[in-house]
Amino acid sequence: MTIAFYLPGYIPVYAFSLLLGAGAALGLGWLAWRSEPRAARPRVVLGLAVLAGGLIGGRLAFVAVYAAYYRAHPNEILALPLGGLSWPGAALGGLLVWMAMAWLQKNALLQTADVLVPLFASISLAAWLGCWLDGCAYGQPSEAWYALPAVDEWGNLAPRWPLQPLGALLSLLILIAHDWARTRAGQPYPGRVASFGFLALALAWWLLTTLRADPAPRWNGQRLDAWAALGFLLLAAILAIASLKSQVENCESGIENRESRIRN
Repeated sequence: MTIAFYLPGYIPVYAFSLLLGAGAALGLGWLAWRSEPRAARPRVVLGLAVLAGGLIGGRLAFVAVYAAYYRAHPNEILALPLGGLSWPGAALGGLLVWMAMAWLQKNALLQTADVLVPLFASISLAAWLGCWLDGCAYGQPSEAWYALPAVDEWGNLAPRWPLQPLGALLSLLILIAHDWARTRAGQPYPGRVASFGFLALALAWWLLTTLRADPAPRWNGQRLDAWAALGFLLLAAILAIASLKSQVENCESGIENRESRIRN
């Protein structure tokens, strides 16, 4: 793992962890910046809870996938500084906390869906950049003009298909596009923009995961994380359909109310 710098006492600060922290701060800051003053604090609290769920879920999923190793080294299960997070587990943990918080606060899921996209996109951006530095989630070797140097998990540097920079760029573009669309559309239909932002993120995760060249556990010939990405894509599609259905129902209800006022 790439070390960014050392704290007093020769304590290493890893570049990947530093980037994830910056991504989390970016997502939370974006939420606060784009929220109304009275809504900023609840959204940031929800964002912090989602991030905590993501951290726990990511670690639990990683330990589960490599259970044989952690049975032999149980003292390392909680050793987060040594690395080891599963992005599907992190995404699932964040989603579960989002749903639980919405239920506890008696909010409809679509009303709080706008919290997800800035957080997930900013963390995705940071994770892809971190993997570019640390030699994970890399692409196939390539001699094409667009190939960029990247290391693998053994530290071998070679020109590769620029999977990690592309993942970071797509995450940033989705973050900006979601913010632009949400500002332009306003909030007549809660979650409408967010549902399609999450759909774009899930589609990018699925496409890029299928192109990864780093070793990973497989099932039926496909990477486990590619199957997980496909599951998130289906979930995002369901959320988008639910948002459209809610929009149609609201429109029909508005038409009926106007017709009733006209008759009366």
